[in-house]
Amino acid sequence: MLGRSLRMGLGLRTPVLRSLAPAQTSLLLSRGPVRYNSTGTAAAAVAAASPAIEIKSEIGQISAEKAVEAAASVSDAIQAAAVVAPNQIGYFQSLGLAQSWFWPPDFFQHIFEIMHVYSGLPWWASIMCVTVAMRTLLLPLYIKSSDHSARMTMLKPELNKITQDYMKVEDPLEGQRLLIKRRKLMQDSGVKTLYLMMPMFSIPFFIGIFSGLNRMCAAKVYGMMDQGLYWFPDLTAADPYLGLQVITAVVYAATIKMGGETGASPMSPGMKKIFTYMPFIAVPMTMGVPAATCLYFATNSVLSVGQTLLLKSPTARKFLGLHPIVHPKLDPTTENMSALDQIKQTFQKAKDRAEKMAREQEQEAKVRAEADRLAANEKVFIKKRAPSVSDKFKGKTVKKGEVLRG
Repeated sequence: MLGRSLRMGLGLRTPVLRSLAPAQTSLLLSRGPVRYNSTGTAAAAVAAASPAIEIKSEIGQISAEKAVEAAASVSDAIQAAAVVAPNQIGYFQSLGLAQSWFWPPDFFQHIFEIMHVYSGLPWWASIMCVTVAMRTLLLPLYIKSSDHSARMTMLKPELNKITQDYMKVEDPLEGQRLLIKRRKLMQDSGVKTLYLMMPMFSIPFFIGIFSGLNRMCAAKVYGMMDQGLYWFPDLTAADPYLGLQVITAVVYAATIKMGGETGASPMSPGMKKIFTYMPFIAVPMTMGVPAATCLYFATNSVLSVGQTLLLKSPTARKFLGLHPIVHPKLDPTTENMSALDQIKQTFQKAKDRAEKMAREQEQEAKVRAEADRLAANEKVFIKKRAPSVSDKFKGKTVKKGEVLRG
């Protein structure tokens, strides 16, 4: 009864005091009852009021802690409310994606989000549309490269002969003469190595889309888990039947067989055989890749075939002002070689080329050392010494008692 009276007297029925820990409540009860004697001394009154002041201080501290916890809860609620809806721009940034416009993966994440939000298409269609747009932007590079590849194909037999002669010569001066002849032949035909390498500029696009889609799948972007197509409804999971990987391999092999993405690749028949099998090696290597990324690969491969057919068409090449594709006569000894023999021959050529370069470097080092030695000898000269006293009086007869004066 005494404890109950004390709690009622101190106002512990309030919600804030009910939140006191049991240890704190025991502390309050352990102080004992407060006796208010109006006839007591002033010291007794102060002693009676001190416990009440301490209790109020503890109550204020606990209330502050509760206020901090409530503010933290409100902050968490605000952060949760700050997550943008999936159909709005900025949703990717709320997931930690698309943080920059300069890094390729982040850039393409922005592009995917814009395409998905403003078009309203499902994710499988958004991925395909972005792929089509990217291939359309890169088409001028492939057109320019196709023109120079056709010119290079026409020069292939003569260039191969110069290369073979270069590999046989041992005289560095003769080798330099052949290289100059090769360079002049390419310049006269309008072939530039830079334009032949233009398809390599698409590598940042490939890396950006590949990495961007993988991160989107890892973040479980809303809608990608149920907006797939046919046998791959979940775009964040791997294709269970490897259908997309097989489609990609078959179509890319056909593209290489038809002359590459430029339609006029100067690749030798043996190298073409080797690269035809390369896409099939990638099938088991991409078994764990998300279906969204594999869908991009498959779409890109189909567009590559269409581009190859376009650039191989004589009508299209004439309309675009491209050099016609010429099929030179091939060496029958290399045309009928198997892929394995072609690989061996390629490695042998690389080995011979490396050995030749080593010999040239060694010979060049000897020539440089000899030139340095001759240059050092040219700097050596004999300095004429000053005449001495004996030289001045050389041949003179000195009489006894005569003083020598220099």
